[in-house]
Amino acid sequence: MEELEREDLKERLFLNKKNGWLERTDEEKNDIFKFADEYIYYLNKGKTEKEIIEESKDILQKNGFRDISDFTELHAGDRVYYENRERNLFAAVIGEAPMEDGLKLVAAHADSPRIDLKQNPIYEASGFSLFKTHYYGGIRKYQWVTIPLSMHGLIVKSNGEKIKVLVNRNGEKMKKRFLVFLLTIIAVFTLTSCSKKFTVTFNSNGGTSIDPVEVKKGKTVAKPADPTKEGSEFDGWYLGDSKYNFSSAVKEDITLNAVWKVKTFTITFTTSGGSSVSPQTVEYGKTVTKPADPTREGFDFKGWNKGDSAYDFTTPVKESFVLRAVWEEKSDVNYFTVTLDVNGGTLPAGETSTIRVPEGTTIATLPTPTREGY
Repeated sequence: MEELEREDLKERLFLNKKNGWLERTDEEKNDIFKFADEYIYYLNKGKTEKEIIEESKDILQKNGFRDISDFTELHAGDRVYYENRERNLFAAVIGEAPMEDGLKLVAAHADSPRIDLKQNPIYEASGFSLFKTHYYGGIRKYQWVTIPLSMHGLIVKSNGEKIKVLVNRNGEKMKKRFLVFLLTIIAVFTLTSCSKKFTVTFNSNGGTSIDPVEVKKGKTVAKPADPTKEGSEFDGWYLGDSKYNFSSAVKEDITLNAVWKVKTFTITFTTSGGSSVSPQTVEYGKTVTKPADPTREGFDFKGWNKGDSAYDFTTPVKESFVLRAVWEEKSDVNYFTVTLDVNGGTLPAGETSTIRVPEGTTIATLPTPTREGY
């Protein structure tokens, strides 16, 4: 087969790919370039979601769209938009047919590769001030250091005023002013972080008051002297449900709450030879339960004394003490006096060294003395 025949066959059998651009007219090429330039401009204007929404809203307004809140009712042909918290934007052209007949819907997602600073972005580690960030897009973490960055942000003041932050928008190599600006931000955040103070408040819950203390961020608060509260024992300072560790660094305002345990007291009953009565444990402010009357052969029980006075069982308890049984000798019985020689020891509170014993009876119980060193 001759060479010419082969070339002819190849031209007829093989696909001859041609660039579509070559088929466009000069007018069409100009339209394509115009569209591309406008799209590049749009992308440059919208580096964050907020900026994309702002630029899109501006385009809508230039094309006759109005905020839907400006309308009391809608008519066919109206062009409206709705902005949701500077994050979403909905635009619509009101048609003549009801929605049940169908609608045309176009949706788009706005995103861009970037690094975002977190709400509290500055922290210190190994002697450096560092940013806390999270990033979007398909670029790996280590690649960010090779890319010229711009800074886009929004500061909302306490009065609601909004201030836009925009540095190095065109993505040029980081200029001196950007570096100075960035270092200033780091310095301000670092100084603010280092000098920030927190208040530690002590809630004594009815105890003696403890003044609040200001503590620098990251430092510890000194443990104050224990508060006091009548009828209660101090159990410690608690943060929430846990006892506070005073070696912990303070990182925020905190309130420490005093936890108290009610004091308990022991009430002892001495019967001076009568039947025994068990002691009672009573909480502060409560009353002693009057026990059953003890018995003692040859004596009539007359009541309980605290010291030399009859005890009132409705009295709130505020200490430990001894109640002594008071006895009266019967007139038709002979009595002997038994004297207890403790030989340098001491009898329990409420006990006496002499016991009156009816003739022919025994002593039910004897008090147990104590002596130091024995």
